[in-house]
Amino acid sequence: MFWVRLLFFSMGFSLAGCSQNLLKNDAAENSASSQMLSPLSKSLDKEAEFDFVLDLVRLAIQQQRWNEAEELAQRYRKQNLEDIRIYRLLAEIYQGSGETEKSIIALEQVLKLEGAGFSDKAALASAYLSNNHFEKAEQILQGLINTSEKTQQVLALNNLGFSKLLQKQFIDAKDYFEKALEIDPLNSKSSHNLKLVNAILNEPK
Repeated sequence: MFWVRLLFFSMGFSLAGCSQNLLKNDAAENSASSQMLSPLSKSLDKEAEFDFVLDLVRLAIQQQRWNEAEELAQRYRKQNLEDIRIYRLLAEIYQGSGETEKSIIALEQVLKLEGAGFSDKAALASAYLSNNHFEKAEQILQGLINTSEKTQQVLALNNLGFSKLLQKQFIDAKDYFEKALEIDPLNSKSSHNLKLVNAILNEPK
């Protein structure tokens, strides 16, 4: 089937870089966080301490140590309930560990906080699509079409087409891919997806 090669505009979570020498070896992983955090109260103020913990969480994510990453993130979320960064990291943790419904919950919290933007909405829409919550995904994506940024419009239209394709609504999918190409005629992903939909529509019955 042609679907396997469908190109989906997914808003991935970006990993911020941090020092690779924070954790020395595998044997120390379980106790590394507590060892590092213990002197922080003496040497760092609250803001610097939280930034340091964010870097520890990101490092744990990079090394796919999901349990440690979640433990650290949750500990500091309780002290910083309004910080959007920790919810973004939790969403990334849950996505990486396969707990996709929890990832959705974290992203829903992100949108309730100050500083949420287009990428956060697109990430939630992508998470909804991955879990077959098509109506919720399309509600967000319809709103994103109205942005003035053409690249963002194309992304939203292509993901709407992807949603319709997953639901086997091929005519609607074709319409969204064509609209994306009207905005950006040279967009290779939209063009590829349109060819796939046309091939599906033209398959012998």
